[in-house]
Amino acid sequence: MKTKIIITMIIVLFAMQLSGQDSYIKNRWNIKLSCKIMQGDNEFMMSDDPFYHLGVNYGLHKHFELGVNTAFSSSSLGIRKRLQYYANCNFHILPFWVDSDDFRFDVYLISKVGGITYFHPPYTLENEGNLIDIEAHRTHNFYCGGGGGIAFYPFRHVGLFSEYTFEKYYNTESMFFKYGLSVIF
Repeated sequence: MKTKIIITMIIVLFAMQLSGQDSYIKNRWNIKLSCKIMQGDNEFMMSDDPFYHLGVNYGLHKHFELGVNTAFSSSSLGIRKRLQYYANCNFHILPFWVDSDDFRFDVYLISKVGGITYFHPPYTLENEGNLIDIEAHRTHNFYCGGGGGIAFYPFRHVGLFSEYTFEKYYNTESMFFKYGLSVIF
């Protein structure tokens, strides 16, 4: 574990030394619309309630993008709605090898942290023959994740991206696959 932290710190310090150079990432806005599905039992499965994401990132550095994201999901039965909100940091790898103002590919590592809110509708519980009415309520939980992503921009400002991440929140620890549309300017 200590070795991984030291290697990460060396990479970050090396990237900061290159901050004098501009790239296609620095000072760039990136808006992403996407859908996220869960991987289960060695195959991808479309959930009845996928997350729909909207994210905005800004390139602060040749290798780093910071952003905020929100996602919404509602089950097919309308039983539970979820709102996910988090900040993310993308560490772009290709600028180590490619020095271009207009490069059409991105490969990056992702880290994210935030929260998730569950909206529970009112329901009735039966306990030893007694009916108990539970009012509508919300629960809030911590959310974190990390992984990698790739993007390809066949058009100058519009492209496709996909991300594969490990995420942990509430009672969920799983790999997720997210794909969608990316617009840069």
